Amino acid sequence: DLLIDGGSLHSDLSFKDFNNYSADIFLKNISLDSIDKLMFLNNRYGGILNGNINLSQNQSTHFMTANLFIDNSRFDQLNYSNTSLKASIRDSKIIISQFIGQNDSSSFDISGFIELDNQLKFSNYNDIDLRGSISNLDISNLNRYIPWMIAVGGKLSSDISISGRLDNIKFNMEPTIINPKFDKIYGSKIYGKVSYKNSRLYFSNLICQTTDGKYDVNGSLPINLNYFNNEEINSKPIYVDISAESKSMEFLTPYFPFIKE
Repeated sequence: DLLIDGGSLHSDLSFKDFNNYSADIFLKNISLDSIDKLMFLNNRYGGILNGNINLSQNQSTHFMTANLFIDNSRFDQLNYSNTSLKASIRDSKIIISQFIGQNDSSSFDISGFIELDNQLKFSNYNDIDLRGSISNLDISNLNRYIPWMIAVGGKLSSDISISGRLDNIKFNMEPTIINPKFDKIYGSKIYGKVSYKNSRLYFSNLICQTTDGKYDVNGSLPINLNYFNNEEINSKPIYVDISAESKSMEFLTPYFPFIKE
């Protein structure tokens, strides 16, 4: 057994040669915080990992299956009390049968595939195709990925599809956001169509309801959600077109307190 900071890794190996082998790996209470430090991953991952992994190779065919469970998982500011993953690797492709996370107020459920290169690593040109749903995601946890100094907030729920390449990810969703916040502006509900491509987030017929009115928002904002692409987007333009029906000037008074309604 290999002991890792209070956890353990046990393996059973059947080995004929480097082209023919099989290994069962059992993980118990492995600290992802420790792995993060060991791999210099900038404190992005955390949690306690349990589960099992099977690795095998028969001549040139690689195969892997994984059933993993993470208590108190963390990726950046996204935290879930229980996370589970059922996945396999076959023909240079990660196949995600089920990836589920949940906490007291939020959850996600994702399945699909992500391609790998010939060395079974992620590369810029690998395709991704994922489908799933998100419930009550606190979007304030995504502020670190937004280049401007404007905070957003609210609880987001939606089905979602993710596709494209790892250096140019695309997604489409029709979200509902409860209690949305954009800088000093607060609403009661947002719904509409949102898509992402070419490092821009697009809004189409996005309806924002507030206490005093309703706003129809169309446009796009720069944001980089790609795995590899480090494109500088701080200087990219923001395009927003807003049509409003309101009983007050609620979009202006937070910034111009001298305006009297």
